[in-house]
Amino acid sequence: MRAKFSTKDRHSILADCEYGEDIANTAYRNALDDKELIWKDDKLVTLLSHQLKELKSAHDNIKNLRDAAVAVHLQTNKNDKVESN
Repeated sequence: MRAKFSTKDRHSILADCEYGEDIANTAYRNALDDKELIWKDDKLVTLLSHQLKELKSAHDNIKNLRDAAVAVHLQTNKNDKVESN
């Protein structure tokens, strides 16, 4: 696992994390939409809803970090071009 991450840049790692969060989000949504599976148990619905809310928060944090990594990368490239001139 470490070798896989060491060859990737920060943006790629965060994009992969965001993708994983999207898959988890879909699984939670599917579970919450399956009325026969869970809706008879209020505690389970509450638990899954709370976890989905936390998952969305984590997803937003990862997305913000990914976007910040892009901004840093663009700024670094801009600075490198200025210095080389």
